[in-house]
This record gives sequence, C-alpha cells and structure tokens, in this order.
Amino acid sequence: MAWVSLALAAGGFTKGVVGIGLPLTAISIMAPVMDARMAVALVTIPILTTNLWQAFHGGRICRSLKRFWPLVICLPMGVILGVKTLSTGDKEQMRIVLGICIVVFVLFTQFTPDLRLSHRMETFLRPVVGFGAGFIGGLSSFFGPLITIFLISLNLRKEEFIAILGVSFFAGIVPMIIFLVMFQVIRPLDLLLSASATLPSAVGLILGQRLRNHIPEKGFRRILLFVFVLSGINLIRQGFS
Repeated sequence: MAWVSLALAAGGFTKGVVGIGLPLTAISIMAPVMDARMAVALVTIPILTTNLWQAFHGGRICRSLKRFWPLVICLPMGVILGVKTLSTGDKEQMRIVLGICIVVFVLFTQFTPDLRLSHRMETFLRPVVGFGAGFIGGLSSFFGPLITIFLISLNLRKEEFIAILGVSFFAGIVPMIIFLVMFQVIRPLDLLLSASATLPSAVGLILGQRLRNHIPEKGFRRILLFVFVLSGINLIRQGFS
C-alpha cells in the first residue's frame, strides 16, 4: 500500500508540473507489485478528479471552452469508435504505432521550434484533433498525444495549456470509464478502490502545481517534451512486451 501510494503521488506530481503523465508515471511504478489491469483500474478515478481540478484551477475554463469547444465536443465521439475498434483490433500494434508517432513528433518539434498554426488552420483542426484524440484514447487510454501536439503548435502560455488539457481529458475519461465498465474491463468494486487512491494523487498534484509556478515558459516546454517522449517509449515497450 505504501508503494502504491508513492506511485500515485508521483503520478499526481508529474501531472501537476506539466499537465500530463499521471497514468504513465503511476502505472510504471506500480508495475512490479500489481498486475496491469488492476493498476489501470486504480488510476481511473484519480485521473478523473485531477483533470477536473486542473480544468477549474486558475479560472481559465470559460475562456478555454470558448476557444476549444469543438475539440471538447468531438473528443467523446472519438472515444466510442476507439473503444469499439479496440475490441476487435490488435492492441499491441496500435500502441507501437502511437509510441513511434509520439517520439517522431518530439524530434520534429525540437528541430522546428518556431512552427505555428495559422488561425484558419487552427479553426479547421479543433474538431478533427478532438475526434482523433478521443479515438487514440479509446484505443490506448492516452488522450494526450494528439491534443498536446496541437496545443504546442499554438504556442499557448503554460496555464492556458494546462486548463484546456484538463477540460479535454475530463471530457474523454468520463465516457472511457463508462465503456470500460460496460465491457467489464473494470468492475464497480474497482471504482471504489480507485476512489480511495485519489488522496495521494491529489497531494502530488498540488505539490507539482506549486513547483510549476516557479518554472519559466521555456523550461516548462522542455519538461513537457521530456515527459512526452517517455510516454512514447513506454507505449512502444508495452507493444513489444
């Protein structure tokens, strides 16, 4: 229990600093002492609550929704298709492809740091990115890659970036939980255990947010890309394991 609590706190801390990484960090640390299904079930409610907190923290939710509402609305639609595809597709191959795409994106971002989307292109891509991120999330439980790529290309300030991530992930995780229960991947008892895991995650989240306040914009971007490439490598590892 102490090890699992530490894993959840570490996941919350990572998310508090860069806005993503709770399942990546927590599940990786829990892996030696817990099977994968139980680890995924345990982080479900912490993901839900920390994203809700992240969305409302800082008072930017209204402005974020005003700009990105097409993304948020289309994301749950993609989740439905992603979960349905997952039930018939090759999950390992999908994880490998997604992981490779993430690593390539990080390298591309490093070599083209000044790439920015035009307002017209941003408007067109909002619903496309939302649906695509939901589809990827339904396949792999990772909603972050496509949304993060999109938001980085808009050069948002870190607090606005964190707010829209929270809103988007919350919009994706709710239908994800519903379908996981429907397909009996997660049982109702698992959700009760997951609720008890919220406290250590929340403590880590708050500590991470305090650290983020002292990180400059360029430093935040570098840390984000580092966590992002770790998530890509982790997906590739899961695909081959």
